[in-house]
Amino acid sequence: MMLPTEEPRLRIIRHAVDTLGSETALANLLGVTPEEVAHWLSGERTPPDGTYFVVLALLQRSRARVASAMSARLTVSAARICQ
Repeated sequence: MMLPTEEPRLRIIRHAVDTLGSETALANLLGVTPEEVAHWLSGERTPPDGTYFVVLALLQRSRARVASAMSARLTVSAARICQ
């Protein structure tokens, strides 16, 4: 049974897997086995605090890159429209 405090961690880990494309990709990035990631996703285990915070930082950087890329595209599009 998953504790209420573990639920947000599970969502973050799932989001990281979705963002990276696979459990293996996340495992490789974190230096753990894909099986360990699978245990986190199943709720059998909870990722260590340090690992969780690394995943949060990775997702935050990913969002910042996406926002920056979108801003650049909007700037280029606006420049083209104004010509």
